[in-house]
Amino acid sequence: MRQILIFLIIFTSFIFKADAETWSCPYTFKDKKGIVEVKRKGNIFTDRTGMYTIHQETNDYIVLIETYPHDNIPDSPSVFLLYLDKRKKGMSMVGLGYPTSTAIIRGICSIF
Repeated sequence: MRQILIFLIIFTSFIFKADAETWSCPYTFKDKKGIVEVKRKGNIFTDRTGMYTIHQETNDYIVLIETYPHDNIPDSPSVFLLYLDKRKKGMSMVGLGYPTSTAIIRGICSIF
């Protein structure tokens, strides 16, 4: 009975960890500090501005994409690409659009 209980605790912990995680990634850009924080809920990630879809996920990395329509935010990037490195626990992010794009930011992440 005790072995079954231990198995259930470990199994349940694994399920919840796989389904919910938070990446908190501080960065510095042009002497200004910021933080990228995304929270996983199943097959999507959310941040304070919206929702990222998972473009690709492997054992090594996750590629997330968030889009914004140009009608709502004129002259700003329309697509944000967020790369999360699972092995190095780091991130890179860039906003792409026409005629403007953002600089690339990078940071080391805490995952919980």
